[in-house]
Amino acid sequence: MLPVLVLLMVTAPAPVAADVVLHVVPYTDSNAWSEEHVAKLAEFLTWCREHNVKLAAFYFPVSEQSAAGVSDVLKRFVDDGTITVIGPQTVSHALGGLPYSIQYWEIDRSLKYTQNRFGTADRVLHVPYWVLDENTLRACLKCGVHILVSGTGPDVDADFCREKYPGLLQVNPAGRHMFVGAWRAGNSVVYNLPAMSFVRDFGGRADKALSEIREGLRGLIQHGIVKDGDKLVLWLLLEPWQMDGATLREFETLIERVSEGITLTVNGVTARIVLGDPRRVIENLESFKTVELPSPDYIKILKYEGYTPADELQVDPEIKLLYSTYIDILRSIDQKLLAIIESGRMDGELERALDEVAQLAWNDAALCAAVEQWEDEELVKAHLKRLLAKTQELAYLVNAKYNELRGERSRSVRERTTRTQESQARQPTQPPQASTPSQAKPGRSQPSTESRAQRQPQRSSGESGQQGGKKRVERGGEVTGQRSGQTVSAVSRPQRRVRRLPVAVVMLPVVLALSRFLRRAA
Repeated sequence: MLPVLVLLMVTAPAPVAADVVLHVVPYTDSNAWSEEHVAKLAEFLTWCREHNVKLAAFYFPVSEQSAAGVSDVLKRFVDDGTITVIGPQTVSHALGGLPYSIQYWEIDRSLKYTQNRFGTADRVLHVPYWVLDENTLRACLKCGVHILVSGTGPDVDADFCREKYPGLLQVNPAGRHMFVGAWRAGNSVVYNLPAMSFVRDFGGRADKALSEIREGLRGLIQHGIVKDGDKLVLWLLLEPWQMDGATLREFETLIERVSEGITLTVNGVTARIVLGDPRRVIENLESFKTVELPSPDYIKILKYEGYTPADELQVDPEIKLLYSTYIDILRSIDQKLLAIIESGRMDGELERALDEVAQLAWNDAALCAAVEQWEDEELVKAHLKRLLAKTQELAYLVNAKYNELRGERSRSVRERTTRTQESQARQPTQPPQASTPSQAKPGRSQPSTESRAQRQPQRSSGESGQQGGKKRVERGGEVTGQRSGQTVSAVSRPQRRVRRLPVAVVMLPVVLALSRFLRRAA
């Protein structure tokens, strides 16, 4: 048996090292501006279906105003299984920098829009402009959303990145966007799926994207940041308005190359780049390498994503004034609006007003993008004036509804107080009882007056006869006190103390009898 055993030991296969695997996930949204964009989106999704490519899509209903039919196209490919994840992208296409109540309303409303339009809604939020803040995380948790898609990574805060992940800043941007990020809020976690734009980050070229993705993966391995068995992910965005002929062909070429599988070996570690199904990614999120993300600082994230805060824009001062006034009004009604939403007392008029503001709402990123892309400041002013007017109408309704709600609460409190007082008035009146607070001991309950009087009778104030005009009369064991014709029962006055004789006086007859008995016996 020994030779056989030795043979088995020699020929046993060596353990195979686990690969580093990067899942590239293509996705799009409903950001179309014309019928041509809608047609290009339909063309791309048809190509995906024919090549068995699965992707994610995110919807915001405002796009229907400029590109009618865009949601019809998305729904067709949701129904046939080409789009395996369909989630919201808010109502206004703006979140970070807005008050909490508005962000909460936006996310909740966009989930309902998505559910109503497609019959389903994944609780995966595509963050508009990839700009968020603490209020975004709070609002997401309030709405049950625990997964975001954005370009936000640990390198938003360079100092944080150097402290937590040494060497990561030496890796190119593609490599820094291959980790699932995590924000911890109390006992809850909000995950961030890292995303890059095919057009903005890679110039809309397949060869550039593939080259930088390979280089990023190589850098992570060389710096020892990832090791065998790690699973990474990169979500790659192409929007409908970017789907001109050449760019669309390049994106499809990238997808084809990745779907064939790309392998590279770095420092003895094998890394594979594969095409990912967004559904499988979100369902197995905990199996991917996760890194801690710094607290979402709004201004840092805004600038990291390439946008300029409103007060730093070099624009007509009237634009800044319109924008700041609009934001100030929203902030002034934030707590009131939240109270109304949480009370469940929203009415149709207020909902419509809030919806109109949500569809027009801008944050700093949206304002900055409009200034750069519209190239006509008068158009920007016109939008802001309309937005400000709608916001003022909303504020009027919120204040009125809040005052009504507060009045109802005050009236309810008064009614409860009145009912309590009436209930107490109907209770039978208890006779007054004597108490001796000075004799009370902490932690011990005091006996009632009657039981205390029975166990230890006390000397009455009128024991020595008549004092202070009082008379004492004993009738058949009942003691009464009289003053000006009034009678007080013994229940409300201490009983008279019984006078006790000395022991020697009591025992004297016994001693004398015993003495006579002893003399007779003698």
